Amino acid sequence: MKNYFLNKRIVVTGASSGIGQALAYWYLNQGAIVILVGKDEITLKSIASQYPTQATVVVTNITDDYQCKDLVEAVKNKFIEMDNILNAAQGMRTYDQTKKEEEY
Repeated sequence: MKNYFLNKRIVVTGASSGIGQALAYWYLNQGAIVILVGKDEITLKSIASQYPTQATVVVTNITDDYQCKDLVEAVKNKFIEMDNILNAAQGMRTYDQTKKEEEY
């Protein structure tokens, strides 16, 4: 499994604590390119500062539909394709891309 995750594009929600943070560190240590998603900006930036070429921070409260929409756009802007998403955040919701702006 050596280098399997090298340059893989991963999104980790809940990356500022607990299992999400542990997964984020694990993927970063394996050489993955990771979007760190969570509410604690200070912690996320601290993690990202240790991996400046691999980590991107997107502060998001995933229970807020507008913020989820912004997260989807941030991921689209960072990655043409995504290899994996790990939903480790509490209160996970789904964002319906088919809804129009006025429906939120």
